Amino acid sequence: GNNQQIGMKTYLDKLWEQKMDASYGKNSNSNVQGILSLNYQFNEKHSMGVRYDMDKYFNSSGDWRYTANIYADQELYENNASTMIGEDPSTRHSLNYYYNGQIGDWNIDFNADGLWNVKEESQHTREITNGETENNVNTFNKNNGTLYATKLIVSYPLWKGNLSFGGEYSHTSRTNLYHNQEGILDNDDSKIKEGSTAAFMDYSHSFGKVDVQAGVRYENVKFDYYEQGKHIDEQSRTFNNVFPSVNINFPIGKTQIQLSYSGGITRPSYDMLRGNIYYGNRYTYQTGNPFLKPIINQDLIFSASYKWVNFSFTYNRTKDDIIQVCEPYSEADPTISLLKTVNTEPYNNIISAITLSPTISWWSPQLTAQVFKQWLHAEGPDGKLTLSKPRTIIVWRNSFTLPAGFLFDVDGTYYTKGHSQNMYMGINSLDVSMGLYKSFFKERLSFQLQVTNLLEKDDVDCTIYSGIKTTTDYITNFRRISLTMRYKFNATKSKYKGTGAGESQKNRM
Repeated sequence: GNNQQIGMKTYLDKLWEQKMDASYGKNSNSNVQGILSLNYQFNEKHSMGVRYDMDKYFNSSGDWRYTANIYADQELYENNASTMIGEDPSTRHSLNYYYNGQIGDWNIDFNADGLWNVKEESQHTREITNGETENNVNTFNKNNGTLYATKLIVSYPLWKGNLSFGGEYSHTSRTNLYHNQEGILDNDDSKIKEGSTAAFMDYSHSFGKVDVQAGVRYENVKFDYYEQGKHIDEQSRTFNNVFPSVNINFPIGKTQIQLSYSGGITRPSYDMLRGNIYYGNRYTYQTGNPFLKPIINQDLIFSASYKWVNFSFTYNRTKDDIIQVCEPYSEADPTISLLKTVNTEPYNNIISAITLSPTISWWSPQLTAQVFKQWLHAEGPDGKLTLSKPRTIIVWRNSFTLPAGFLFDVDGTYYTKGHSQNMYMGINSLDVSMGLYKSFFKERLSFQLQVTNLLEKDDVDCTIYSGIKTTTDYITNFRRISLTMRYKFNATKSKYKGTGAGESQKNRM
């Protein structure tokens, strides 16, 4: 569990301030997962298979309660006591077919996937203002998603190197139904259809001790947005992107050097693209943004390895990153703020890290120190803000091989203050965890005891700058203990070779 204190300052017609104490929260769920896979190997060069996965949450519910004091220009305006009860059962089915074969020197890998998922979210919010006035808000949201995808990769040895090329296609359909029975928020009946086509080629070659790899990927995505069955031209777009990559590995003495450049894309999740408005409380609403652009990243990486020492330095250029900002909900009611997702201006960041990982008899330590620094400008209540304070992360992992087959782990992760996107992490935090593992009967029976946040120092003090709103969120995390017991009745290694298609689209759904 955790205790959470949230403070919000919103600069609207007045300075509105909410001080909330969310000290009670309870979540419960019941989940079943099943897998059935069939694999047939014609001979050592040809195999095919089919796999079906099912993941169903029969009961997934939450009960959150908090109190809030509301201030207008630093004068107490009212106090609220809120209860939010929600349920979100979901069902997900997925199917994969693959063929893996070799014809002469040609290697062929083909995958075809289908994904069907349904999620229903109902939320009841009950607010009592100044101990007298009661306000009830009931919302229902249903998402229905379908995905069909194929991927083909062909590889061939060429000029003492290796050439691989192929293509990938996916078609996605997602409907969103949203209803608020009190009529406080607008209902929504929207649909997204997206067709994505990609072609890629990669070639690798060794020149003595120097290994070189170069590749390129082209993506075409057609995005169509519908409201109540009507195509919305303004929010429907077509994207064309080309992403090159190059990687060079070579030794200098006993040190291995790697230089690489790559471009990549992260498309917004379908939840971020929603058009309906969620109810937070009577002063704060939240929505997505169907106009969001995908995030474009370009990375330059230098790394060097010597025995058990590794160093890396990454320069990253990010275009159209996605953050959450705040704006007035309407001119008619200036007391309500609306949180929505938007794209940022392009900005740079760097990551420098060093890792030490020796092995000392029965002790295997690993120490990593990483520094992250960004140069991001964001809108604040008084204009532009420069969010560039660096943040350091130190991770120390220790694994001990003990007598009688016991494995003992002690890990520590330390975070310093600093900026990340439009957030400022305001305190240093430390997470110390311990684990003990023991197996019996040739690994068939195993026990694992795990303790996380042992010292209860893994707290969060996060300030979020969102245009006219500043949010401070303080979370006190508690210690957590788990015991896992596992027995493997048939511990054979799977021969299934399916790798799936449309993975990035699945993650977005």
